[in-house]
Amino acid sequence: SLGVSRPTVREALTVLVADGLATREPHRGVAVATPDPESIGDVSRARGVLELAGVRHWDSADEVDREAVRTALHEYGAAARSAGYGELNRRHLAIHLSLVGLTGSPRLVAMAAQLTAELRLALAQVDRVRQNASDQAASHQHLLDLLEAGDVDAAAAELEEHLEGAESAILERLGLEPDLSP
Repeated sequence: SLGVSRPTVREALTVLVADGLATREPHRGVAVATPDPESIGDVSRARGVLELAGVRHWDSADEVDREAVRTALHEYGAAARSAGYGELNRRHLAIHLSLVGLTGSPRLVAMAAQLTAELRLALAQVDRVRQNASDQAASHQHLLDLLEAGDVDAAAAELEEHLEGAESAILERLGLEPDLSP
């Protein structure tokens, strides 16, 4: 009834399970994975490592990669005025992915893309307040302004604060307690 063969659906579900976006339960089938505090914390820590590496490479990054950050921020700012939540989410995460692109490493970008897919799963279950988009755009613009001014340390601190706030907001909106293990 979906117009797709069963083997194709089975393979797609296998990929989703392998990527951690779904879980397979014996005799029950496949379900969308439910984020837990440990996995959200782990994804947040991994994102921090990758994105901070990008920020720290700002001065040595190719101009094309720096322009990708500027473009991603511009597109998010434009979307903040008119786009729906799904598009806002996609463009917001594109800013963070572009930060990793500053490293010049396709492998790190691929790793960040996988983390972004996992984060998108958590965000899909969060009822975000739309008015937050303008504040987020301003926060990201401040980060870019710090980078453009050559204050990489302040930009890194700004990013760390942003990522910590994002993790807390996700956990709060999902009604989860933070993972306090080291």
